[in-house]
Amino acid sequence: MTQVDPSLWLSSSQNQQRQPNNALGQDAFLKLLITQLQNQDPSNPIEDREFIAQLATFSQLEQLTKLNSTMEYMYYEQKSQQLMALSELIGKSVEWLNEKEKVEQATVTGVKYSESGDLLVQIDDDKWIEASKLISIIKPTTNE
Repeated sequence: MTQVDPSLWLSSSQNQQRQPNNALGQDAFLKLLITQLQNQDPSNPIEDREFIAQLATFSQLEQLTKLNSTMEYMYYEQKSQQLMALSELIGKSVEWLNEKEKVEQATVTGVKYSESGDLLVQIDDDKWIEASKLISIIKPTTNE
């Protein structure tokens, strides 16, 4: 008979801080499964089908966790690319819609993300506007 490593047992101490997370992670799922196996009735053990279903659920959880990490990476990569593309406007004149829906012209002096994740453009060194308000890039006139 195989012994279960005591470090895997769930502690019953009241001193542990509970994290306010509603999602079950891989570690919590494994601990729950091990606890269930430790406390099962030896005369009526878990059926094979039920155990296999629980392992399949664990496998799905693991794959979803990996997928979530990949999607998060892709999201930040896309945000970075958007920022780099918009940074090419620095020093260029643009037209944009102000709060009264009137077209104004200004020179782009910076770009950044707001705390809410919106892409912002700094115009004329003093005002930040949403990048979605930009309507055109003004072609510089050449004096020949």
